[in-house]
Amino acid sequence: METIPQFRQALDVLLSPSFQTANQYQSANLWLNSFATTPQAWEAAFAVLHDPGTPPTHAFFAANMLLGKTRGPDWRNLSLDQRTHLTNAISACMQLPLDALAQQRIILVMACISAREGAARVDQFCASALALAASARNPDQLRYALVMLTDVRTESSSLDSARAKAASQAMANHLLGVLALVQQVVTNAEAAGGPQVLLAAARCFHAWCDNMGLMFSGATISLGQLHAGFPALFAAVFKLIAAPHTPDDVRHETTQALVALLGAASEDGPSVVDAAAALAAQRQSVADAGNEAGAVSVAATATAISDGASEFVAGIAPPGVPDGSPKEAATGVALQLAELVLACVSRPERAVVDAALDYFININTVPVSSRAEPLRSGLYAQALPLLVPKAAYPSNFSSWEDAEEDEDSFRRFRDHQLSEVLECCCAMLGPKTYLGLVASAAAAAATSNLEEWRTYEASLFCVRAVSMPIKVFILGKDRGSLGAEPRSVHHVTEAAFASTALASIFAGITGSVPHMHNPWVLKEACRLIGEFTVWLDRGRTGLVGGLPEEAARLGAEEARAALLAAPPPPLPAVLAVLIRGLSTPQAASNAAQALRNLCARCGEALCDRQILQGLMEGAMRVIAPPPSQPLPPFFPDLAERQAVMEGLSRVLTALPAGPNPQGVVPGGLSMADGALALTAPLLERARAAAQAGTSVRPEALKTLAEDLRLLASALRFMDAFPGLARPAAQASQDHPALKVLHVAWPILEGVCTQPACQQEPDVVAAVCEVYQRALVSTRTSGHVLLPPLLSASAALFSASHHPGCCDVLGTVAEIFGEVKNAEVAAMQAGVLAGMISSTFNLLQGGANASNHGDLLRALYQMADRYLVFARDVLLEVPSFPQLIALASPAVRQREREPVLGGLVFLGRVFGTAGKAFSPEQQPQIDRLTGCLVAEGPRLVTSLLMATADAVSRNLARPLAGTLWAVLQCDALGSAGREWVVAAMQSPEFAGVCANVLPADEAARFCAALVRAPPLPRGRFDALVGDLSAVLRGEAAADVVMAYEM
Repeated sequence: METIPQFRQALDVLLSPSFQTANQYQSANLWLNSFATTPQAWEAAFAVLHDPGTPPTHAFFAANMLLGKTRGPDWRNLSLDQRTHLTNAISACMQLPLDALAQQRIILVMACISAREGAARVDQFCASALALAASARNPDQLRYALVMLTDVRTESSSLDSARAKAASQAMANHLLGVLALVQQVVTNAEAAGGPQVLLAAARCFHAWCDNMGLMFSGATISLGQLHAGFPALFAAVFKLIAAPHTPDDVRHETTQALVALLGAASEDGPSVVDAAAALAAQRQSVADAGNEAGAVSVAATATAISDGASEFVAGIAPPGVPDGSPKEAATGVALQLAELVLACVSRPERAVVDAALDYFININTVPVSSRAEPLRSGLYAQALPLLVPKAAYPSNFSSWEDAEEDEDSFRRFRDHQLSEVLECCCAMLGPKTYLGLVASAAAAAATSNLEEWRTYEASLFCVRAVSMPIKVFILGKDRGSLGAEPRSVHHVTEAAFASTALASIFAGITGSVPHMHNPWVLKEACRLIGEFTVWLDRGRTGLVGGLPEEAARLGAEEARAALLAAPPPPLPAVLAVLIRGLSTPQAASNAAQALRNLCARCGEALCDRQILQGLMEGAMRVIAPPPSQPLPPFFPDLAERQAVMEGLSRVLTALPAGPNPQGVVPGGLSMADGALALTAPLLERARAAAQAGTSVRPEALKTLAEDLRLLASALRFMDAFPGLARPAAQASQDHPALKVLHVAWPILEGVCTQPACQQEPDVVAAVCEVYQRALVSTRTSGHVLLPPLLSASAALFSASHHPGCCDVLGTVAEIFGEVKNAEVAAMQAGVLAGMISSTFNLLQGGANASNHGDLLRALYQMADRYLVFARDVLLEVPSFPQLIALASPAVRQREREPVLGGLVFLGRVFGTAGKAFSPEQQPQIDRLTGCLVAEGPRLVTSLLMATADAVSRNLARPLAGTLWAVLQCDALGSAGREWVVAAMQSPEFAGVCANVLPADEAARFCAALVRAPPLPRGRFDALVGDLSAVLRGEAAADVVMAYEM
């Protein structure tokens, strides 16, 4: 055949680097992929295999091509005679003197054929394999027989359920013979042929013991059958997985087989006990320091026993074990197994510990009262000191860039698997004992050399991992929580001693432990502080409702004495740790979050003038250093600095609003004073950055934008100002946000008028954020801001078309509604009209609407807020028709937010037009209706087109709501229905219906949409959703039938 030389030549090019170039390689690969699907490929593969001079790589390629054709449609499309002929030809290849890899691939091809040809062929194939093993004259023949038995089992399991069941039943006839063969090899591997034959036997054992086959009766052997029928194999496999010199691949396959057997629920209790005893006997192998792989396999097998027999490992004799001494012996075996697992956990390797962790979780599923006494809290008391060091970073760790271990795998182990077991330990031991053990580990690590920082950090992690149950135990549930009950003296006393143990850990963090200079320890310490801010607040003395007060109220003198002797650390010491963390790259993010949490929880305590001044000075020195000083080597990210500013702003809300009736400010510091002190460094930096950004250093604009965003963060929580309850004029005089803005306004005004700042999107966004925060904080008392704010927003929008300006104007409408001052109201209307007209001119002037999705989003969200809070202002602006006209491109966007903004606005507009109004308002509504009539046909067409090519699935319901508003608008009469009919008959809509929605089916959808009386609203929404799915090719057109019934 001419194709055979071509096949050989292509193989030479593909598999012989010296014969190929890049183009030749690609051409040969493409030709071989195409040729492999042809009938001629069968004979070409046979020719290559039968040629004695064929290189091993070519022979393997040919055998692999036969396997691909056998597994694919090529084999299914052959006639019975053709399949018989090819089966005989492939069978003959098994007798050829091929390379070992090619020979194994030919065996796999035969196993694949046997599995696909039915149960009879599977039975014949298994019988021939066992016969080959019985008559094997050399190790290779014995290995091939084992490979045959493995491959037929693997190939059969990949079939559909009917054929797999038939094949499984056929294999069941040979199960005992297969295991006898495996037993023969495993118990005397050297005599059988050495490591390669042993590996083949291990793979065969795994394949035939795999519990995935248990769905087919008789397909696999049970643990009891293995124990009773093959005791030598039963004993040998446990030794095999634990022995130090077992090859890794053999150990892996054998372990997987045992896990499959032991992990399945078994009613044969004596076999489970004997398996556990055989495993526990490998204790010496686990103790071998160089036998990590054996320890991993032993731990995984012990975990498998706990999966399938959790009650047994908890000390309860399994079913089938007679009463009396056998049951006592079973409990003894469970204790031996626990000692074995503890021995595994005591090893330094993380892989061993990881394999053993589920044992502790599984045993914890058994009620404590049912477990053997040593397997209750005592087991976890022994395990916890062993687990704490396992949470440590890798040895010699300095950074993840230089670490040998992958960070993701470390996080998975520590933050998930290990944390779950630590929660079990805390639940079994109780927080008091748990904290005592961890505190002891932390104390021991604190006094060790600096190289042992890893263990100290791990101790801190072990506290944080169970922070929630510890906090609930020490502080009790919040009184407003569901199920909260008064606590007893005993409970409060236990909580007090747990609190003192926690205080000892925190004393190390805030004290002189040398490990705290390590950045990774500092990172974990900051995270720990962030988790326990509520304890730092409620655990201190003198707090009404705190833990010491609760102990005194209950008369728990022992608890009160303990709390007074070991209170939480003073807040200045805690703050010093967090501020140091802000200056450390590894810890900055956690320190910022912890500081924000601390300020939120302990705001009243931080209002002490000395503490607050120290806090603000320390924090601002890190996040807003003076512009005259160079930046430190590390500068926190903007998000981290914003978190700090929000925390400090929260503290200011606890300061007094102003002087008391006697004219004295309690504590000497008011909210306004604190706000001015807090923002002064920011304004100094912003002033310097603005000057530099408009002259010789454009990069300073980035600094300016960030400092303005920090200013916005400082204003965030000032809406809690108590003076807002007073008259607006008086509140305007005292409000801290207004006092800050009075100082900041020259800077903001300068930014708004500088072309360099106007053209920098980040700066404009930051200014707009400051304006919005100021409006939200001051509410109506900020009316004095409106004239300059409206003027500045108009100037910025005219220069930049930034969406943030629309957000500012929308906030004005939401807070002030229709402004009463005529001059300011006219300014508001003028700015609104100008923004609409400017956006319309931008998009009509050739700008691509898809590049301005966020602008359209902001425009329609602003318009919707005006329609709700200041309708008359919106309807009277002369550019309102332009706003309606822009809705068509808005709903055709590919981004979700502009589409949703346009849909919500249009739905509200059509709903407004359909309502009844007073005669005074009717002219406005008539003008609105006129705009809708003029733009209605285009709007409806855009809405229907959006169902096909723009709107995501989760926007189908809002779109349906807008169409519903169009069809139900009384002011339009029948016009809405006419627009829908015209749109669905338009050539544009017909174009999107091509190949998915025939014209007659489209007409049926149209009739369902405009029917009278209309569908119920819920069914109408579903109809629009189904239309969208049909146009996207995700549903059949006949779904419309459901709406015609």
